[in-house]
Amino acid sequence: MPVAFAAVDASQAASYLAAYIAEYRREFERFTAAPPLGAGFPARAISPYLTTGAFTCLLARDGSAIINFGEEPQHAWHIAGGPALMPDFEPTRTPDEVTELLRREGLLGKPIGIHRIVAPGNDIPAEAWRGELPAPTSTASRELADGTTVEACELDLNWSDLVARLTFGAFGPVLDVRLNPPTSPYWAPVLVTNLGFFPADRTARRFFRYLELAPHVASAAWDEKSIWARVYADVRRDFAHAPADDGGGIRWTGDPPADAPPPPPSLTTRLPLLQEAIAELRSALALDPPPKEGSLQGLLEKHPLLLNVYGRVQPKPRFEYPAHGGPTGKTFVEPDFLVIEELVSGPRYELIEIERPGKQLATQAGHARVDLTQAAWQIGEWKSYIANHYDLIRDEFPGIPNHRTTIIISRAIESSFSGSEVREWLDVARSQLSALNRKSCPHH
Repeated sequence: MPVAFAAVDASQAASYLAAYIAEYRREFERFTAAPPLGAGFPARAISPYLTTGAFTCLLARDGSAIINFGEEPQHAWHIAGGPALMPDFEPTRTPDEVTELLRREGLLGKPIGIHRIVAPGNDIPAEAWRGELPAPTSTASRELADGTTVEACELDLNWSDLVARLTFGAFGPVLDVRLNPPTSPYWAPVLVTNLGFFPADRTARRFFRYLELAPHVASAAWDEKSIWARVYADVRRDFAHAPADDGGGIRWTGDPPADAPPPPPSLTTRLPLLQEAIAELRSALALDPPPKEGSLQGLLEKHPLLLNVYGRVQPKPRFEYPAHGGPTGKTFVEPDFLVIEELVSGPRYELIEIERPGKQLATQAGHARVDLTQAAWQIGEWKSYIANHYDLIRDEFPGIPNHRTTIIISRAIESSFSGSEVREWLDVARSQLSALNRKSCPHH
């Protein structure tokens, strides 16, 4: 006996989702506004609901899926790179030409960001394997003032079938992701972010920037009068987890299954880690003689939170010149660290050079020593490289011409002065070198 259609319809779902997005943005603005109007948190890109785009809401008989596809990764992620789940059979249905390509590139048998998963008993329904969705029985759409669109579609499917077809059989036939039952609380969906799916034969693919799976299609779950309460909780939930969202994954926002993999550290769980990192840095800087630059580099690589709590820290990214080399004959330039923060306005970059603790970076007269001017010269090389060879790194670091630069120095510089104000010296150094964006690190 078929399950009756839920009370919510496409029109109500489209109106609800449009109102939810608008209220989410308003709450985010309050959350990131400077005190006393707001909490002053950085405007990080914590959700696709903050940017212009297209959202699709699929209503099955007993559950829903809200989707934002966004743009696929620029690399051939379904061949290598992912991140993706690839349902398959035994023997594999991977085309020979794909296997040969991976072998030719030296990637065969190596981790390539794609997880091959095989259903027990080779049982994946044909419709799920092909990712087929039926024609909707009803549709409705809404558009926000900035051009963001919402389309809701009713489908004559059970929710489990919808989820299986969206993921080409990865969820359900192959993996039990423990979707919440209808008796679970409202507003605790399973979230899939930045993750691709495709069958091994590569006949189709989907890359989800955001996929929200919830079992509630009763009208009460889609009542616009409750949006304010949901948004208040969702913005804080998303902000707390945003620092951990460096790649693709699955997240349970309610009670996770007992055997679910541990989630990556959220903002709240990162704070004790930051406290531990600060203690370790303080101990290292107290050593006599001070640690070498390589040791400090290793400590910061171990604890990137010391450089940025919110951003992604990449140690020693290599920017290679074209075949003829750079203006000084170098084949590449290499900052000590690159910090990438994903903001609503786009990625923000910071290139960092560190100097060994204990270095005397100023003379008794207050002039910058060669170690400091050399660090500033290196930063000048990075700036020149980015200005002249952005086309070589555009795909990996889009928007990097808009960047900040920082030299990290120790407070041992204070011994170079005879009662002079260090803050005033730093102001002069910043003006002359255009690189000292950050206060000196505590030392001695």
